[in-house]
Amino acid sequence: MAARTFPTGGVSPIDAYTTGKVPATYFEFAGTITTGEEWHGNEIVSAPVLTSGSSYVGQNIVVTATGTSGSWVSGSFTKVAINPSTFTAGGYVCAAEFEMAISGTLQTCDFGVIALDGAQSNTFSPTMPRGSFILINDWGATEIPNFTRLLSTSVGSADTSLFATKSSAAVSHTLKMMVGTTSYWIMVSNAR
Repeated sequence: MAARTFPTGGVSPIDAYTTGKVPATYFEFAGTITTGEEWHGNEIVSAPVLTSGSSYVGQNIVVTATGTSGSWVSGSFTKVAINPSTFTAGGYVCAAEFEMAISGTLQTCDFGVIALDGAQSNTFSPTMPRGSFILINDWGATEIPNFTRLLSTSVGSADTSLFATKSSAAVSHTLKMMVGTTSYWIMVSNAR
C-alpha cells in the first residue's frame, strides 16, 4: 500500500481533532483489487425490523450551513476520476449507483430508486425561480451529449412500459426545465 498522502483540502483525523479543521475522518486505499473481487471503501450493513409507522435510515447526513453569497454546500459529494490511459472500463462507470431490490410479495406502496424531496419554505418572490429537483452542471471541456440514456429498456406499446409508443394526442400539460437561465417546456399529454 502506498504511503499516506492527505489531500490539500483535508487533514488527518488527529489534526482535525486538535485544530478543528475538516475532514474529521479520512480513509485512503491504494491496494490492488484482484479479478473477481469487490472491495468497499465504506460498508454499512444493517437488518432493522420495522413495526407499523416506524422508519429507518441506513446513513443520515445533516448539514446546517451558514455563509455568504457565493458559498457552496452539499450534503454528500462523490467523485470518480478516470484516466483512459490507466483504466479501461469493461462495463460502465458512474459517480453514484443506487439499487432498489424487491422480492417476494410487496404490498402496494410508493417506491423509487431515488426519492427527491424538496422542502421549500423560503419567502423569495418569485419562489426560487431557478430552483429544480435536479441541477446538472457540465464542467468538462467536452459536452456530455445525452440528457439521459435508458439501458436495458425497450420501446413498448403498453401504458405500463417505461418508454412506450402512443397515438397522437393533444398536449394537455407541460414539464418545465431550464437550460442556463432560459425556460423550456416539454410537451406532454394525459391521454394516449
